[in-house]
Amino acid sequence: MEAVVPQVITAELTQILSNLVLGDNEIRANAEKAVNDRVARTPELYLLALAQFATAADTEVMRSFSLVLLRRLLFRPAPSQPHHHPAQPRLSLYDHLSSQTLTTLERLLLHSLSHEPSPSVRKKSVDTICDVAKQGMVRGRPWHALQAQTFTMTQQGAGGGRECV
Repeated sequence: MEAVVPQVITAELTQILSNLVLGDNEIRANAEKAVNDRVARTPELYLLALAQFATAADTEVMRSFSLVLLRRLLFRPAPSQPHHHPAQPRLSLYDHLSSQTLTTLERLLLHSLSHEPSPSVRKKSVDTICDVAKQGMVRGRPWHALQAQTFTMTQQGAGGGRECV
């Protein structure tokens, strides 16, 4: 699959994510700050970079980690709405993404599902896809390509991804 974010962003994200999994608290804290800063400044770019990383990282651990982090970032409260008021719907970063970014994000996630060789990473992909699909439906954004892909996957024999759907 072709890259959707510049290589320089991918390289920077690789370093940040590598630092997030280190045992050194100071390095990890700085990496958390870097993630929050990047997502606050350019959320679409960094969320797409995380999704792309989930399909391209060298290790299962990093692909899984990027999927979990992506899901967490997508649905946390948007920076403009730090406190949730019960009378208002809770807005997340997902709600602020453009239609084009959401479509690209969905395409990357479907690619992850259909091409991931590791069952454990594929489970993380399914978890993320389910949350994105659920939140999309709640917001009136059905994900027709997911329906088509899951139907195709159920028609495949064992080993073709059927265990995911």
